[in-house]
Amino acid sequence: MNRIIVISQAFDTEIVELEDLFVAQSQLKVIDQGYQETTMETPEWVLDKMEAVNVEINHRVASQLKARLRAAQARRSALRTADEKRGDLDAEIEDLKKRLGQ
Repeated sequence: MNRIIVISQAFDTEIVELEDLFVAQSQLKVIDQGYQETTMETPEWVLDKMEAVNVEINHRVASQLKARLRAAQARRSALRTADEKRGDLDAEIEDLKKRLGQ
């Protein structure tokens, strides 16, 4: 991917790919460092965008990890024997009956 991302106050974290968010995060850090090195106060919009980008990255990474976990669990479940599956279903049925007071 050869894209250039220019961070501005109008940058929208929801319409870009995860890789673009990593680039945006790096650019915002550089902007923040530049202000700090010149002992100037970092503009509020830079701090707001840094937080928004970090939140969006964390959200997307967590979503991808959850999807991978569900896929791995599904693959693992497919490897179970019929007796193991019956045992799990029996345990679930018993649990549901207890919850319903039956």
